[in-house]
Amino acid sequence: MIITLAGPIGSGKSTLARAIAAASGAPSAGFGDYVRSLAAERGLDVERRQVLQDLGHELVQADARAFLDGALAWSGHAPGQDLLLDGLRHV
Repeated sequence: MIITLAGPIGSGKSTLARAIAAASGAPSAGFGDYVRSLAAERGLDVERRQVLQDLGHELVQADARAFLDGALAWSGHAPGQDLLLDGLRHV
């Protein structure tokens, strides 16, 4: 089972993900952390929210499936494992 939490910035996605992970024992990962790691690899300013938003939007627009697959691989997820993903903010 993969649970993905979506919502605007500051809506409590990460807090809820941590609570569910603690209660269920499932691992968790964040799309924001994944985008931040990609931004760092590209030499972008990871402290600027707009830079991260723009990169996330660009990646989703280019290939949404590749973005999701990349986030799953980055999280260490293996098929059949439970996972909580928080931070989905792109269509």
